[in-house]
Amino acid sequence: MKSKEPALRIGQAAAQLGVSPHHLRQLCKCSLVEAEQSAGGQWRIPLSEIERLAREGVPEVPTFIEEASDVPPHTNAARVPEDLYADPSPDVIEAREEVNIRRSRLEARRLDKEIEETEDFFRERERHQAAEDAARQEAAQAAKDRQRQAAEAARAERRRQDQIQRWQQYALNSLPYGHPQEADLAVHKAVQELLPTLDFDQAQYITQRLVDAAVEQAYRPWRLKKEAEDAKAAYVQTCKSIVSSIYVYGATSAETEDAKAALAGYLADPKLFGATRAQLDRLKDAVLKDLERKVDERETAAKLEKERREKAAELEAQERRKRRDAEYKVNSEMGHVERYLQEHYDFSGGYSELLRERDRLRPLILDVLVKELIEDPNMDADDIRGRIEELIADDEI
Repeated sequence: MKSKEPALRIGQAAAQLGVSPHHLRQLCKCSLVEAEQSAGGQWRIPLSEIERLAREGVPEVPTFIEEASDVPPHTNAARVPEDLYADPSPDVIEAREEVNIRRSRLEARRLDKEIEETEDFFRERERHQAAEDAARQEAAQAAKDRQRQAAEAARAERRRQDQIQRWQQYALNSLPYGHPQEADLAVHKAVQELLPTLDFDQAQYITQRLVDAAVEQAYRPWRLKKEAEDAKAAYVQTCKSIVSSIYVYGATSAETEDAKAALAGYLADPKLFGATRAQLDRLKDAVLKDLERKVDERETAAKLEKERREKAAELEAQERRKRRDAEYKVNSEMGHVERYLQEHYDFSGGYSELLRERDRLRPLILDVLVKELIEDPNMDADDIRGRIEELIADDEI
């Protein structure tokens, strides 16, 4: 049977195995070595068989093979030697036959021994091969077990990494909206340090509580800062609301703005940060009372000024009425000027000169008599005419 496996000739194989070519050839003849014989009678041994012999050892050549090769074949075991001088005697022949029989028995026993040894060799080789096969199977099974364990460990690690990634995402998603970006790094670091220490086979709510605690601890500085900022913003908004609610009926816009500015200044004091609404309202009430006082003072002053002006206006009205009455009385008697001039004065220029003099004197006399009549409203018509005559006669105007 021809094989495609690489093979070596007897001499090459013997050199590698450290035995003689004759030794190896005899083993091939008795099939103790797997080999192929070419058409020309040359033995070729596969490399796998050479490796096996090098690993297990080269067996000895069975004795019966070597002896059989040295003894020429014969058909008569009691053949008479050709160098005898005479035919053997019956005793000799019988003795020779006994020797041949015993030799045959001995050879048979030796052959049985050789066969048994050969069978033992092959059985030992089969046991050794079976042991090697079992060892290889055990090694293969162990390798499969290791591969299975490695695969299970890899799957477990992937599941664990998936759990870690899911909880990291949960931790980041649990941060409030609008949180600072640097908080992501702190939370991620805290959760990344926690998750490898957790047993994900435990109840999920336990893992969640631990992750929530890590997130809270990592985010706490920003949360406190945010709460402080929110509290400050709320305080500022409350202050603005309180300031904008400042109002007193009757207060001017300037007074109201001054009061708001004063209250805003009080509320800007850092010591008041965190004060209660009742405390802030007391400050507002104080500012409102001050504003009300200013409004009262201003309204009182305005009322007094109004009364003064009203009184002055009343006096002025009275003066106007007196003057108007005086002018009316005087004007009623101003015709006496022309009569008096006609009766007591001569005018070379005639009537027209008299009229010019009358027109010149009338406003002068009116102004004097109105003042006198205001001071002495009891003057009657006769008194007025008399006074007109005195003014013209005395040339007082």
